[in-house]
Amino acid sequence: MELGADGVGGQIEPAAISGEVVDDLLTGEIGDGVGAFMDAVAVDTDGVDSAIADKEREVFADQARQSGKPEQIVEKMVEGRMRKFYEEVVLLKQSFVMDPDNTIEQVLANASKELGTPVEIVGFQRVALGEGVEKKEEDFAAEVAAATGQA
Repeated sequence: MELGADGVGGQIEPAAISGEVVDDLLTGEIGDGVGAFMDAVAVDTDGVDSAIADKEREVFADQARQSGKPEQIVEKMVEGRMRKFYEEVVLLKQSFVMDPDNTIEQVLANASKELGTPVEIVGFQRVALGEGVEKKEEDFAAEVAAATGQA
């Protein structure tokens, strides 16, 4: 993986059916790991659509209330489930592939310390194989008939 003069880097994972182009920072190990995160929808929790987060919070609260627990306990249960939700959909909260004991956020913090300068991922774009490609519908029998003059 190479960074351009502007500090922007990108990588397509050859062994995956999706690739990511990550803006403004990537070092080798971080770039190798980013391609493995298929469920990330945002870099950080602020990037998650508030409507989606609110809906998840509602569902978790309803489920917790059905257990008959007091409201204080329900609130703690919801916060725990929201933490888990963010671990699944926020890139920085996900485990780092090369070192699953650390999150991407921790890896970036360590890289910042080591390099003596802030290191951050400010965006990413998922590109899936075949995405945006329209498949032409063909009728093979009609094609053969037209080619042989039987149409």
